[in-house]
Amino acid sequence: MDTQLEKHPGHGLTLQQLLHALNEELSAQTVSGQLASDLDRLCGLEIEAKHAFSKIHFSMNTFLAINRLPPEVLALIPYFFDSCKDLINSTHVCRHWRNAFIASPPLWSSLNNQTMHEDLIAAYMDRCGGIPLDVTFSSDLGTKNESFLERVVLFSSHIRKMTFPLLPWWHIAQFSNAFDAPLPLLREVHVEFGSDATPPSFERPFLAGATNLVSLCMTDYNTRSGTLLHFVIPT
Repeated sequence: MDTQLEKHPGHGLTLQQLLHALNEELSAQTVSGQLASDLDRLCGLEIEAKHAFSKIHFSMNTFLAINRLPPEVLALIPYFFDSCKDLINSTHVCRHWRNAFIASPPLWSSLNNQTMHEDLIAAYMDRCGGIPLDVTFSSDLGTKNESFLERVVLFSSHIRKMTFPLLPWWHIAQFSNAFDAPLPLLREVHVEFGSDATPPSFERPFLAGATNLVSLCMTDYNTRSGTLLHFVIPT
């Protein structure tokens, strides 16, 4: 009697060889599952260790002399920075500085579309709170000002100072027409312009919502005589 096991059809293996292969595969899957479980546990421990180290580092920083200053005094440091990017960078020095600076809305009250990129402006708007704002448009006639205008109009009631740097009058009229909401805090407006061939089209008086305007400064850099007209109208 032939004791050779019949080969499993379609595989060219005996039944015993097939069972052995299946057993090895199941063992490999078990080991793989155990490794995956161990890896997840190690990742969890690593995250917990990072959080613990962060807390230790934060606690050690509080012993530094500069970090023992009251937050309102510490928040005076950024006023000596050269640029708005320096302010952003300072919030990454340590958690204590970040908390102190972000909790001080006056540091974020100047929105300059001439020198700030869109993400930076968004960060300032998120942190400025409800304090008075100084707003400067860009001399760029592209979509940069249009996007900025859409954001700024939402803060109409908080604008304290507005600057239009060297723009054609038709562009300035476009901005003025967009501010159909009251501008109760607006006290000071600076306008730099060139002579336009086409008169501007104002849908309403220039910044009509600025009923408490104190000073209007207008500078013409493009007169035919080449002279510079610079005058202030107190209201």
